[in-house]
Amino acid sequence: MRDPNRLDIFYEQIKIYHKKNFPDLRFIQFIFIFLTWHENHYGNDGFYLEDNKCLKRFEEFIFDLKGGEK
Repeated sequence: MRDPNRLDIFYEQIKIYHKKNFPDLRFIQFIFIFLTWHENHYGNDGFYLEDNKCLKRFEEFIFDLKGGEK
């Protein structure tokens, strides 16, 4: 079983990405746009992404959408 405490770190980082880069988007919009981007770039829906890899993909997503800015 995965450690449930990992979720605190994961959600905190997602919150930071959301607030800093896309504060006008509602949460589901943010996630939907990310998942669409992920499928277009990686050819899958991201369902089986582990949390640590998901955070790395969010960083790539933000980099791409912000035109190379972090």
